Amino acid sequence: MSQLTPEQEIELKTIFDDFDEDNSGTLKVEELRKAAQYFGLNPSEAEVDEKLSEHDINKDGALDFEELKALIADMYKDPEQICTEMREAWKTVLQDVELEDGEKLTKDQLYNILKDRGDDPLTMEDVNDIFADLDRDGDTETITTEELNALFSS
Repeated sequence: MSQLTPEQEIELKTIFDDFDEDNSGTLKVEELRKAAQYFGLNPSEAEVDEKLSEHDINKDGALDFEELKALIADMYKDPEQICTEMREAWKTVLQDVELEDGEKLTKDQLYNILKDRGDDPLTMEDVNDIFADLDRDGDTETITTEELNALFSS
């Protein structure tokens, strides 16, 4: 696998930080599961445990950023595919919501989109966590088009 470009690494680090709910510098099983679900994957807890144990080099029960990059390297041959698929997953999730510049996505809107997706759909608690992680303006009740657009820029 080729190396991530600096831009891709920054984007992956931003995503990593968004799902590091306890700001520990690592992603634990539940945080990894939420991240996977967020991007349209629906691994079981056992599948997440398996990936974690395969890539948890220091055996601390979580993946740090370097370990996550190794996991991504095993999953994807082309690093550009990583960022593209993440952006496309978001766009797919949001295709039913048409927001004009300046409009905001509400928790209820996102919950209604995600509640029936996959074998283990996200809960309202998960949506609250997503909003808290993506929020850049301090309003954890909505996500602005600018905050969403930041996810899609490369």
